[in-house]
Amino acid sequence: MGTLNQLTPQETRVIVNKGTERPFTGEYDDFFVEGTYVCRRCEAPLYVSDAKFHSGCGWPSFDQEIEGAVRRLPDPVGDRV
Repeated sequence: MGTLNQLTPQETRVIVNKGTERPFTGEYDDFFVEGTYVCRRCEAPLYVSDAKFHSGCGWPSFDQEIEGAVRRLPDPVGDRV
């Protein structure tokens, strides 16, 4: 792995420790500017803007990631991936 960006405590909680922001509070919930979304930590491209949609859940939602960019794992309960 290459050089990683320094993260804020909130970014560490979300990115490293798999936490979440409170719904409807994150800057990317209603953000629909054209472009590519990259990982804050390593700058790997993750999603393109045309895959983003308004789900109404309070968090950014995408219906497709860039191929090979996201690893899908079941949550601890096994209800979601």
